[in-house]
Amino acid sequence: MRRAILFLSALLISLIHLSSASILSPSDSAAKLGLFDSQKELGSFSFSKEIKSNEEEFFSDTSFYLIVTGSGDEVWEKFGHAAFLIDAPYGQRIIYDYGIFEFNDSFFLNFALGRLFYKAVPSWDRGRIDYLISKDRSVSMTELQLDTKSKRDLLDFLEYNTKNENSTYLYDYYYDNCSTRLRDLYDRMSDGEFRRWSESIEYPETLRELTIRYLSQSGFITLWSINYLLGPDVDKTITLWDAMFLPDVLEYAIGAYQQSEKEIIYSSQSRGEVPSSYALLSLSFLFGAAMALLAVLSRSRIAILRTPSNAVLSILYLFLGILSSVLIFFMTMSIHTITYLNTSFLIISPVCFVLMAGHIISIFSNPIGRKLTQRSAAVAMALLVSAFLIKAIFMGISIQNDLTYYLFAFPLYLFELWPLFFSKAQD
Repeated sequence: MRRAILFLSALLISLIHLSSASILSPSDSAAKLGLFDSQKELGSFSFSKEIKSNEEEFFSDTSFYLIVTGSGDEVWEKFGHAAFLIDAPYGQRIIYDYGIFEFNDSFFLNFALGRLFYKAVPSWDRGRIDYLISKDRSVSMTELQLDTKSKRDLLDFLEYNTKNENSTYLYDYYYDNCSTRLRDLYDRMSDGEFRRWSESIEYPETLRELTIRYLSQSGFITLWSINYLLGPDVDKTITLWDAMFLPDVLEYAIGAYQQSEKEIIYSSQSRGEVPSSYALLSLSFLFGAAMALLAVLSRSRIAILRTPSNAVLSILYLFLGILSSVLIFFMTMSIHTITYLNTSFLIISPVCFVLMAGHIISIFSNPIGRKLTQRSAAVAMALLVSAFLIKAIFMGISIQNDLTYYLFAFPLYLFELWPLFFSKAQD
């Protein structure tokens, strides 16, 4: 049994080194797929040096706006959305949107591999805004304070970037999305002043903490699962510049930089504001404690207590086994860079599949099932301790905030394997 524990621990720990050996930055990933990242694409674009006399009047009468949309129903809509709107004289207003993706036959395979292909697409504003209002999503806009040359340069780049051959980019949740693309464009129009200003301001939350607050609207299990997949990259100290992956933070930053106010077009009637905090740690501990109680009841001699407890725990461990397998796949086989070096796969590991099997057998009050459950819980606990030791030894390097999963898993594994210690004490 000890050899099995040591072997499995060594096998799973080695996956950390496999993932670290293949780390790519978001821009490296884009380059590998033949796509430009936002910064490089802007840097390589040839902006005209002077504005022509016949363009001066046109662009002085043209207004550019940042349009920000509040959260929607789907998980990917919880962060909101952002786009540029251009109101030119003698024409309809056009929205330039970097958040378009398609559910085609290859979508799920590409998603599994981290290849999230998004497009920049222009559309008429009235239909888009009416649609968002019909979905009861808040809409606001902020006018961009640009000189005539910056307006011409911005429109030139948007028209270039929305041509079919130039429109596809490799989306990244935090570093290259519908909001950061607009941030980078606005910064280019400010000759880098906007970035220098925003990078001088330390943001009070990490990317993980922001993610928890915004995804809390999706429910506990969804948030708990997604948070499990996030590695240490989202636990670093960030600046206001980094936090602008969120559309409403981009809106705030541009307003503060310009010293201007946003205009509210529509306020949602059914959706509340993003909460200022969310007690994920406490809820995770209560979740683990409740499952630990089921682990005690699963050994009861009373069938009405034993059977449903084992059934629920079987489903739980199936879910946890799948979740940990997804994480290992993302770390080793995909370019989901935010999952790399994630030690949570040691806290909740594929050993959960064995725990599931033990509880399924235990439904029939079979002692083999109880033994399998206890011993596999011992392996799971050994891996959890390994993760803790890694964090303790490499405290200066490992910054991952995974206390949520220690608080869940420790009481559960402890009460799963408790009879193993009790029986040895009896002997």
